[in-house]
Amino acid sequence: MSNQKHSYSIQFIPRLILLSSLFTFSIYLSAQPSYPDNLDLEGGQSIFIGLSPEELSVAYDSIFLFLDKQSSAKFYYQNIYASACEDTLCKPIIITLMWDLLGNYQGFRLIDGIPLTKIDHEPFSESEYYKLHAILADDDSILGSFSKQNISKLLRTKSGSQRQYDVDAVSGATPPEIKKKIVEGALYTCHTLWHLCRGKIRNQLLTYTKINLLNEELLHQLFLTEKIDAITFAFKEMDAFGTSNYHSTIIKVIEESVPLAASQTINHIPQSLLDVHEFTSELWNIFPQLDYLSKKQILTKFSSCNQLPDNVLDNLIKYASTAIESQYVQILAVVFNQVNIPQRRKELLIEVSKKKKKELSNATLQVFATIPYHENNDYLKEEILQVLKN
Repeated sequence: MSNQKHSYSIQFIPRLILLSSLFTFSIYLSAQPSYPDNLDLEGGQSIFIGLSPEELSVAYDSIFLFLDKQSSAKFYYQNIYASACEDTLCKPIIITLMWDLLGNYQGFRLIDGIPLTKIDHEPFSESEYYKLHAILADDDSILGSFSKQNISKLLRTKSGSQRQYDVDAVSGATPPEIKKKIVEGALYTCHTLWHLCRGKIRNQLLTYTKINLLNEELLHQLFLTEKIDAITFAFKEMDAFGTSNYHSTIIKVIEESVPLAASQTINHIPQSLLDVHEFTSELWNIFPQLDYLSKKQILTKFSSCNQLPDNVLDNLIKYASTAIESQYVQILAVVFNQVNIPQRRKELLIEVSKKKKKELSNATLQVFATIPYHENNDYLKEEILQVLKN
């Protein structure tokens, strides 16, 4: 067997057979299940964009952009025909890989009648396909620490001059931490696909999106994905399209998303947006219905504002009467940072604090003493401190 350095391309397959295989890809692509099952390739159109991944010639038809029926860009995909191991003992990998518009792995799609296989050409089971999807989606996979040559050494045993590729036969040589993180009997396939999903291709796709696809509507879509990286990207790019165009979208994300996506969205709200009274008023309107972490983060954001809208400040002080201990302290921090607090609001805060003091611990009083305040509010802070102590 050849010891020549391996390329992911299959050099021994005639071009005619290769083109025939790719033609088969295009016929069956829309009819096959994908992992996960929400990647719909039907009813839209595919646009060839001509990118080439890595320095490896594994994708003979390069990258396509998929548009839905409304001509909205949805994801990129690529038909792969690649070798899994260093010789002809392994069947080639024939699969369609998919990336989102930021270049992140999104899923894969099988080709009709061509399953992925393990040792002894045993096809993957349904559960193993889903495990493979989880592996490919993990940016921190241990597979990233190994080159193909490293993998070969782990799986190679010698009996005279005969090499044997059998994971079970060399299980003692394969670190347990790797075996747990792969489809058993398919280490080469997992390793090859994981690396094909990453690397230069990510930056190529992200750059293509920025140059050719980025517009106001796409940013709205990215905000609504509930994906942290998409939301982060949208915040970075929205200034170019006018921040005010995204007020309602950001509020919708915070209000309707799962807590993690909502809290991450709040974390990324820029100060320039918090200085817009219309936006902070909308943010306060959804405040009561949010989870604890989101509320905490909004109050932290409000503490950087030195002139909140009147209605927000009024309602914030009223809310303090029923707030939990930690939120009450945060509300005080927000109020103390205001440049101009009307007398009636000061009186309201003092009354709320009188009712609240029985609920507060000594630790809270110690924290209270360290709360920063605007110079205009030194007397107010001292007065409330005395109320809480007495």
